[in-house]
Amino acid sequence: MLRGWTSFGLAVLLLACGGNVPGGDGVESPSAAEHARAQAARRDALRDRLARTLGRSYDEPLPRVDSHERAKGARVYERLCAGCHGRSGRGGTRLARALPVEPGDLADPARAGFFSERAKLSIVAEGSPDTPMTGWQEGLEERTMIAVLDHMRTLVRLPARSQAGNEAEEER
Repeated sequence: MLRGWTSFGLAVLLLACGGNVPGGDGVESPSAAEHARAQAARRDALRDRLARTLGRSYDEPLPRVDSHERAKGARVYERLCAGCHGRSGRGGTRLARALPVEPGDLADPARAGFFSERAKLSIVAEGSPDTPMTGWQEGLEERTMIAVLDHMRTLVRLPARSQAGNEAEEER
């Protein structure tokens, strides 16, 4: 059944983008700054909507997963998410470049902390409005979606200064 959902999800993504590359139609593309402002406004609006919808539960942490579930989350991420978000979470895949809205960089620490864990679960379950991001609540159990989110945490790269500090600590 999951394979059917994978194919369906990819078909929805391809239909949503119409196979076109943004700016490839001869129409001048917005500047990078305008694009970044529009993306930030969309994320802000989504966070506000999720905060209203989830209410007090917005900031509640998700249950932790064990190593078996974490491995399952990694496998599901590879099958369902890596096509757009990339294996490393940074995007840049062929499919991502063809989408009308660039998939979020899941490895960016600032973006990783932008939404609460509950909000991220809601996005994985329901999708993200005005983007090709499809929801998986019909094809995945909640516990599996939580395992995928747990795997996504492992993709976040530390800021350069923190990495250097951690390496120095490990050498001691």
